[in-house]
Amino acid sequence: MEWRLLLFWIAVLLVNNYQQALEIRECPSGKEDVVEGLNATFTCGVYDRFMTWLLVSRDYGFRYRAICSIDLCYSYLHFFQAAVNASVPGGYQSTLYINNASREQAGDLLCSNRTSPDGALCKLRIVVPAVYTPGSCKIGLSRWWVQGNCTVERMYASDNNYTCTWLVDNNQTFGEFEDGLENYTASNLLVYTRGICSFVSPMPVVPGVYKYSSTISPGPDVYYEDTINIVHPEEPTHTCPEKVFEGSNVTCTCSTSRAGSPPAQTVWDGHSSDTLQLYNVTRRLHEERYTCRLLWGPNGYINRSVIYILNVTDEESHQATSIGGIIGGVMSAVVVITGTVCILVFIIRRRKEAMYDSAIRCTTHEHIYQDFTQREGSVYESMETPNRNDPLYTNVTNNNVNANGGIYIVPSPWAQDPRVYENVHI
Repeated sequence: MEWRLLLFWIAVLLVNNYQQALEIRECPSGKEDVVEGLNATFTCGVYDRFMTWLLVSRDYGFRYRAICSIDLCYSYLHFFQAAVNASVPGGYQSTLYINNASREQAGDLLCSNRTSPDGALCKLRIVVPAVYTPGSCKIGLSRWWVQGNCTVERMYASDNNYTCTWLVDNNQTFGEFEDGLENYTASNLLVYTRGICSFVSPMPVVPGVYKYSSTISPGPDVYYEDTINIVHPEEPTHTCPEKVFEGSNVTCTCSTSRAGSPPAQTVWDGHSSDTLQLYNVTRRLHEERYTCRLLWGPNGYINRSVIYILNVTDEESHQATSIGGIIGGVMSAVVVITGTVCILVFIIRRRKEAMYDSAIRCTTHEHIYQDFTQREGSVYESMETPNRNDPLYTNVTNNNVNANGGIYIVPSPWAQDPRVYENVHI
C-alpha cells in the first residue's frame, strides 16, 4: 500500500513539473527581432486550463494582453490576437499573432500559466534592416593594408544597438562604424540611423584569393562581399649600361617583370626612387656599387635586391674606339668598291673578247675576212670576191659602188656584229 502511495505522489510531481515548463518556441535564446511593418507569430505551451499573453512596452509603457482557456482566446486589440491550438500531450498550446509590428511593441513578451507562477519570457526588439547606398561599398589594398567600407542608412533598432562586422573567408572578424552613427528623419516622419561600416586589417601574405564580407545588425546575414587577389612579385632587374664613358650621363631604372598584387615597390637604395640618375660621371665613381631593391608586403615581407657596379671608361679609350670604328668602316667600304670595280672590268673585258672573236670568225660560213672592228665605217678591199648568194651579204645596189670600183656591202640582220662592213671588188 505504501509503494502505491509513493508512486502517486511521484506522478503528481512529474505532471506539475511538466506543466510548469512553459516556453515560447520561436524565442529559444530569450531574444527575438521583429521587423517593423511585418507580422510575427509566437507559440507558448504547455498549459493546463488557462494562460495569459502579456506584452509590456519598455519605451511607451503600453500593456497588451490576451487570455486563453482550453477553448478560445480573447483580446480586444486587432494587432494582438491569440488562438488555442489543438490539445497536445500534457495540456494545450496557444499561438499569438502580432500584425504589422510597430516600434511601440518593443518590450517584454510573457507567456504565463494562470494556475502556477511559472512562465516564459521573450524580449522583443523591433528593427528595420539597414540598406546600403548604391555604389558605396568597396574593398581595396593600400600600403599593405586591406581596407573596406560601406555606407548604410535607413536602419532602426529599438534597443539602439547597431553592429558592423567584417569577415575574411567567414572566419576572422573585425570592423566598426567609422565616425559614429547619425540619426535622421525620413520622409515618412520616422527616425532612422545611418553610418559607414569600415575596417582596416593587415594584408594576407600567402598567395591566393580572399573573400571579405560584411554583416550589419540590424540587417541581412551577408550584407556585402568582395575578393582580393594576392600575388608575389618576380626578382628585381635594372636597365643600367655595362660601360659608362667618363664625362657622360647615366639614367637607368630599377624594376621587375611582374610587380605582383598589390604591386611591389622598386627603389635604388639611397635615392628614394626607381630611377638612378648620374651626371658628368668621373673616374672617381669607377666600381661604385648601387643597389636596386624590391620591397613587397607588410614590414618588408619580401625584400630582394640586385647590385649594379659602375664601370667607367676614360675619354681617350672612347675616342680610340670611335676612330677605330671609323677606320674599319672606311676600309670595308674601300674593299667593297674595289671588288665591285674589278668585277665590272672583268665583265667588260669578257664582252670585248666575245665581240672580237665574232668579228674574225664566222662559224656558219667558210669565208675568211679581215678584222674590221678597229675602224668602224671605213672602206677596205676584200681579199676575195664574196659569194653573192650568201645570206650574210644583201642589198647591193649601184649606189654602193665607190670611186675605186668597189662597193659597200651592208650586213644583213643575221650578221653577228652590225659594225662589220667589207669593201668588195667586182
